[in-house]
Amino acid sequence: MRIVKQVILGFLVVALVPIVGWTDTLQPGEQAIQNCILKSVSSLDRRRAGRLRAPAYLFVTAEPAWAKIFIDGRKVGKGTAMFTRSKGSPFVRIRITAPDHQAIQGWLRLKPKIVLKVRAKLHRRGGNLTLLTPPAHAKVKIDGIYSGVTPVTISNLDPGPHKVEMSAGAWQWQAMLQVKAGQTQVLSMNVPSGIVRPAQPAPVASPAPAASEPRAVEAAKPAPGPQQPPAPPVKKTVKVDMTKRRPNCKLICAHYADASHASKAVRQVLKSACMDRCNALDLPFSVCAWKAKSMSDIQKCQSMPASR
Repeated sequence: MRIVKQVILGFLVVALVPIVGWTDTLQPGEQAIQNCILKSVSSLDRRRAGRLRAPAYLFVTAEPAWAKIFIDGRKVGKGTAMFTRSKGSPFVRIRITAPDHQAIQGWLRLKPKIVLKVRAKLHRRGGNLTLLTPPAHAKVKIDGIYSGVTPVTISNLDPGPHKVEMSAGAWQWQAMLQVKAGQTQVLSMNVPSGIVRPAQPAPVASPAPAASEPRAVEAAKPAPGPQQPPAPPVKKTVKVDMTKRRPNCKLICAHYADASHASKAVRQVLKSACMDRCNALDLPFSVCAWKAKSMSDIQKCQSMPASR
């Protein structure tokens, strides 16, 4: 008889809760699931919470409407779901999934005789795009927005077509690339090394000297006296720049490539570009490469002007 009363009470709660179309504005008594979901629940939290002494209720609204809602590992609805817990722990494990969308999962705490009404909006799962242009470093634009310098990985792009533009010196390339949800697409373009160098300006001919006017005949100069012995040559002191010591490029560039946490092919490209600048005694870049710990640090080092 008690179970029948709980089932009837659950149906009454569903009837009293208005089921409306999705809007970004929360309805009265409704909470965004991000504000009340817990990532984990410890055994100490369970002991402190105790056990339910009266039925507790959970009503979930999810977008998109075909999103599946799971409570404690069991599917309870699609789009909307009503769940009743009459006894046991007040914590319930919730998971909401939909194709090509990022899942939401965590823990919710129920309270006796109260309806916890939550709304969950799943975001579309993005794709990644890795761009390589050995041996050059090309500027990248995605849909007209500057997105860094190659080698680079642009993460969490919306699924669908995107306009990709790359440029390095006189070389330019653009195309529409299709990004798929949850996948990483790698594009490698070999840029001719000669086309990236800026053109040298043509030599400018120096103007011809103007015709000199006739000068008056100078008076005869007196005979020179005895010549003095030439002064001894002055020895020039050469200053040695101690900052130009050759760094351990092999060690620095190996650390620089490992800091990207990328694939073997990407690390090889990064190491090759680092060796070129390090062997050229680009000390500011070498110091930056040695301190790099992530891909964002690597991009900062790449954007540094060459210093020799």
